[in-house]
Amino acid sequence: MSLHGIETEDECRKAIDELLAMVNHAEEALKIGSITAKRAMEVLKSRLEELYKKSNHTNEGHMSAVEVAYFRPAIQEAYVNAPKLSSPRTWPGGLEEIRMNLRYRRPANKKENKKKSR
Repeated sequence: MSLHGIETEDECRKAIDELLAMVNHAEEALKIGSITAKRAMEVLKSRLEELYKKSNHTNEGHMSAVEVAYFRPAIQEAYVNAPKLSSPRTWPGGLEEIRMNLRYRRPANKKENKKKSR
């Protein structure tokens, strides 16, 4: 049983990687500026908020072990530390904060661990 449809570490990595791609898109939009950046930030913040609200503690019984261990903490930290949409000057640092939290909570790939230990 899972709330987000994430049962395995591979599925969790994929879901977090999708959010990281949204962060990358928002950063690219910031380089261009104007309305493109604002829209990208709105989409990212909205997605994080949606996942955050769905992952609240009252739904813990409906979450898989992987969601509880990795996905929910990643979403909570990313959402809480996300920049305010009304403060464009905070967006670059906020995007980096989101990226850092998502990467930190992303389950390590078994293949990556084998390469590091060599």
